[in-house]
Amino acid sequence: MRFSLRDLMLVVAFWAGIAWCAAQVGFDNGMFWFSVGVCAVLSALFIRLARYETPRRRGWLATLPVLLFSFCLASIVTLVDAALLTIAGVVVYQRARPSLRSLCSICMASGLIALAAGIIPGLMTMHGLEVESRELPIVSLANRVKYEKPRHLPGHQVRFAISESVSAELNNFEHTLDERADRKRQFERLHRREYVQFVNSIGFGVGRMRAFPTSRDSLRRPPMYDIGFNARDIKSTPSEQGYWRGGFLAQKSNAIEHIHLVRRNDFLDPDGFGVAIEPPLIVTGFVEHGFHYPPTNGMGDATPWTILRLELVSLLKFAEPRVYVLDHLPRMDQLSSDNAPTRPLDAFESESLAKLRTDEDVVVKNDGNEYRMLGSLRAAKQCLDCHGVQRGELLGAFSYSLHHETGPEGNNRDR
Repeated sequence: MRFSLRDLMLVVAFWAGIAWCAAQVGFDNGMFWFSVGVCAVLSALFIRLARYETPRRRGWLATLPVLLFSFCLASIVTLVDAALLTIAGVVVYQRARPSLRSLCSICMASGLIALAAGIIPGLMTMHGLEVESRELPIVSLANRVKYEKPRHLPGHQVRFAISESVSAELNNFEHTLDERADRKRQFERLHRREYVQFVNSIGFGVGRMRAFPTSRDSLRRPPMYDIGFNARDIKSTPSEQGYWRGGFLAQKSNAIEHIHLVRRNDFLDPDGFGVAIEPPLIVTGFVEHGFHYPPTNGMGDATPWTILRLELVSLLKFAEPRVYVLDHLPRMDQLSSDNAPTRPLDAFESESLAKLRTDEDVVVKNDGNEYRMLGSLRAAKQCLDCHGVQRGELLGAFSYSLHHETGPEGNNRDR
């Protein structure tokens, strides 16, 4: 067989294709060169059998072990190459003996198609990951919590001990946050070098990653909306899109304390935490704390309750505790400014705050049908990557003013 200029061009094009594929997955990718080697051995066997008359009729069966081998390894490249050569073998072995040039062309085309089949899905996925990384970048929260900076300094620790009941509730809350941290785990995979390499692994990563989907839709969160103190219609909030689940972490109950439990879970929804890339302040995927559902959502029967006020008590930003004053439920993206309106604590809040620090999670007082409640926002272990406080320390509190239409039993109680 004479080697023509056309043959030389085909060989150059073939190796250029190999080089392009290697550049996409990395020239040091062992799996890529293993797949190239398997394809080369399979091609040599294919050509060998096709060139001799005696074994030609059953020669196409030689590719079947490779097909099974490919299924065992879940290798797209070897699977596609073996399948294409099997089909070619069935056709070729029924005809006159082909030329060596034709057989080599078939093997080169089959190998390049197989490599492309193993690489292109990974490239598409990698492009999606790059877009997601740009849309959801790694950012610093230093300016958001700069008022806490002294607490990060060595030796700046306030020793305190919380009660057993508070500790038990904190343990339960941390366990709940860990169980619902799906979005955090997705961000960890998105920004983890090993994950990117795994996705880009030729013939392997894309197929295996289906069990661990990461998509922009699952990572995005809708913009926050103002929710009135006594809003009732859940469809008037972005929660109808199903992005926020923190408000559903607790079972329904009619107890007044349950209003705070659900509001705390909603405000500190674990899907808004993102993940700390470089603790304590470099994070990705963080969404400002805020409410996503109406205040009485999660109550067994919310009809008798009217939320007159629900305000956030700031304990760390000012020299003395202050209460943010808004005409709707608190949102941290609106309160991070130094111009956010505040007021001093009233008598109930000042008296209850001392109990809240170590002994209670919720303090309730009522006069007839009118209720006041102060509920804790305590630092769980998941909060410590960004907040320079101790586990269990108060980050803030919610101050409630409520009215109960029928006056439940236990009026005039103070606890």
